Amino acid sequence: YGFTYPVAFMVLDQARITFPRFSRVSVNMMPFVMGRRRSLPWNLQHYWPMIQACGLEQKDPGEIGKIGYLTVDEQEIEEDQTTHRRGGLHTDSPGVHIPGLQPSAPAPCLRRSPSEDRWDAWHRGDLAERPAPPSRAYARDREHEQ
Repeated sequence: YGFTYPVAFMVLDQARITFPRFSRVSVNMMPFVMGRRRSLPWNLQHYWPMIQACGLEQKDPGEIGKIGYLTVDEQEIEEDQTTHRRGGLHTDSPGVHIPGLQPSAPAPCLRRSPSEDRWDAWHRGDLAERPAPPSRAYARDREHEQ
């Protein structure tokens, strides 16, 4: 039995991008038609160059016209806080969890801690009690690892 899913982020080696001017916009998993700029609301149009830089037209043209999901979070945060569930580069699961089965192409992880594992397990429904968010528990876990 095999199971794969596409990695939800990429490294841009050649494309030059600039971030749009800060506007405090916050959208989570907003559907849009991939390859169709006009499917984005006017206040998100300035993110289109970043979407295009992903190179979907060249890398996987069969995805053009399908629904993609855009998350933009321009909340102001303190240095020791995190956005969403955890700090650093991360992706959220595409919604499939099969107990005991690991995807054959896992996304790379830059930083992982036991508190993040517990937090993710709680979100999947594998833990009965809600653990402390990783942003608060991370330092405690690092102390125990040393």
